[in-house]
Amino acid sequence: NADQIGFSYALPAANGASDASNQKDLIFAYSEKTFNENDDPKVTISFRHALSEVRFIIEADDLGDIDIPSIKFENVASSGAFTFSTSGAFTCTASGKGTFGQDNMFSTAKAETLSGKSAFLTTNNFFMIPQTLGDDTKLTIKRTSGESLSAKVGGSWEPGKYYTYKLSPDKRRIEIQVTDSVTKDLKKDV
Repeated sequence: NADQIGFSYALPAANGASDASNQKDLIFAYSEKTFNENDDPKVTISFRHALSEVRFIIEADDLGDIDIPSIKFENVASSGAFTFSTSGAFTCTASGKGTFGQDNMFSTAKAETLSGKSAFLTTNNFFMIPQTLGDDTKLTIKRTSGESLSAKVGGSWEPGKYYTYKLSPDKRRIEIQVTDSVTKDLKKDV
């Protein structure tokens, strides 16, 4: 019967190699109903995603053509204080800073088509704290040769949305483009 519910959440401790694998989606719900004897016994619960999902897509003819064994985000929030109001308002105050990486990000990627070209979309994705990305936030990819390429990442990650980053690396730089951000609220009658 509260007007607001608050909770804190911290991402699992980063190890730089399997952070996306260790991160799980976080959903929550709040519903209130007073029952009378003739009421419908169903309670509608609207689940909300608290985190932002970050995934990657790259154009390639075959998985073996992808020369990116490792991806990491540097200087992103590692925890957050979340507040959910019965009015539906939802906020997150991000805190902490960390580096989160994943090896073999594309090993389980699924084949897609992007602008009429063959591409691969990651399925083992990061679940990150919603936040406005700082000037020091960057994405680094490591190539099979051992070379690393980095690029600044701007904008913000909102709760309950997923962000698809299109990677276009060449020999000297990496181009990053956000191709979509989609809200994915879940609803289920119980």
